[in-house]
Amino acid sequence: YGPTETNVCTWYEIKTIDITRTAPYPIGTICQGLNYEITPEGELLVGGAHVASGYHNREELTGAKFFEREGLRWFRTGDIVKTRSDGQLIFVGRKDRMLKRRGYRIEPIEIEMQLLKHEFVLEAAVLGGMSVDEYSTLEAFVVMSDHVQQDIGALKQFLSLSLPEYMLPDRITLCKSLPKTTTGKTDYVALREMYLPGN
Repeated sequence: YGPTETNVCTWYEIKTIDITRTAPYPIGTICQGLNYEITPEGELLVGGAHVASGYHNREELTGAKFFEREGLRWFRTGDIVKTRSDGQLIFVGRKDRMLKRRGYRIEPIEIEMQLLKHEFVLEAAVLGGMSVDEYSTLEAFVVMSDHVQQDIGALKQFLSLSLPEYMLPDRITLCKSLPKTTTGKTDYVALREMYLPGN
C-alpha cells in the first residue's frame, strides 16, 4: 500500500489464497526506514525519505498535505486506518468521505462493504446528503442482479443485522449502473450531480 506521494509505505504477506474470503486484507505494517502515526481521527501520516517533496507549482496544496518535523518530511495521506490486535494496519476509507451524523463519525465505505456482502448486490455507493431541515442524511445507491426481485425493504433489513441504527441509510436508490472514473472507480462527484444536485 502507498499513495503516490509516499511510494510504497506498508506491506502485507498473503501466505495462502482463500477464495471464499470477502473481507479485505490488511494493508500491513510500515516499510523499513519509514515512520507512521495515526491521528485521533484515524488518519494515517507517513514520514521519511520516501516521501515526496511536494506538488509542482501547487504551494497551497503542498502546505496542506506535507509538513516537516525534526528534519523529517511527513505526508498526510487522507486515508483512515485502524490497527488490528496483531498490529497490522487496516484501511477503513478516505478522510474526505468521512461524515458526522448524530454526533457519530461515519465512514461510508463501511456501509458500502456491508451492502456488497448481500449476494445479489453488484455495486454500492454511499453519499452524505442534507434534508430540508439541514439534518444529515445517508444516501445509498445500489446496482443489483437483473434476475432477482429488487426489494429495498429487504436490503434495509439486511443492513440492520450488521450496522447500528445511526449508520443505516435514509434512502436506498436502485440504479442500472454507477458512474465511473477513467480508472474504473466509482465517480462520487458524478453520482452526486446525478442524484443529489445542489446538495
